[in-house]
Amino acid sequence: MVRFIKTSTLELLDKEFGRCDRESNCGYFRSPTDNKPIVNIKDIASPPSLPNYHSWSELDNTWSNGSNNFLTYLKSIFDDMTIDNLQTLYYIGSCNKKWNNATIFWQVDTEGNVRAGKMMLYNKEIGSRVKSPYPHISWMHKINEYKHFNLSQCLFGLHLLNYMVIDGEETHEVRVVESEKTAIIMTGLMPEYIWMATGSKSNFKESMLAPLKSYNVVAYPDKSEFDGWSMVADKLNEKGFNIKVSKLLEQTNLDAGADLIDLSQQLLTEAN
Repeated sequence: MVRFIKTSTLELLDKEFGRCDRESNCGYFRSPTDNKPIVNIKDIASPPSLPNYHSWSELDNTWSNGSNNFLTYLKSIFDDMTIDNLQTLYYIGSCNKKWNNATIFWQVDTEGNVRAGKMMLYNKEIGSRVKSPYPHISWMHKINEYKHFNLSQCLFGLHLLNYMVIDGEETHEVRVVESEKTAIIMTGLMPEYIWMATGSKSNFKESMLAPLKSYNVVAYPDKSEFDGWSMVADKLNEKGFNIKVSKLLEQTNLDAGADLIDLSQQLLTEAN
């Protein structure tokens, strides 16, 4: 029996009101007679589940685990003080539970909620992600076998909105890229901007970008992703956002999927 509900209160009506839902279809059907709208209870969407968060002690424990392959790679680009600052700024953690010397990119929102811990394995020599024999990507709630963890991501680096002061002056400009690695390295190279990352090309969407609505945003999609990000930006700008999508990488001879770090390396190679 499929029962009906009262739309004003979402309460189930008496059992006498409903219809038969058996495969044999017994033909029973009875609806209220007071001329008020009725809705099949199966058509009412369940309320959204509340997000789960990691504890700060869990984040702190991974931060104190020492180095990892990504931090080791950064030593080929920056001095130790810069690396320490980047690690602290972005809450870069380390983990050996699944893969030795893996990196954890913690996602922390502006309220201080630790929303996610994305674990990835990098090649310490060249800084690329380990993709063979499979992509080495996981999540800390899976590593720690948390049951019924409702993952609700935010931009990597979103917490930096609480510290929008650079060189003593407040800024309202944010730079958005896809890769966490790119956001971190670009902060080291161009600290005059606040850099954040979506974590994937599909995460360039309203639910992730909503906290940036009152900011001036410049997005740098990986090469070949310009059209997709531009479509999203155009729709959001109609809603009051201020997002500009850079075509910088599309104007290079780099391969599809290249990002700002690849462009920087190309420029350095050409300069030498």
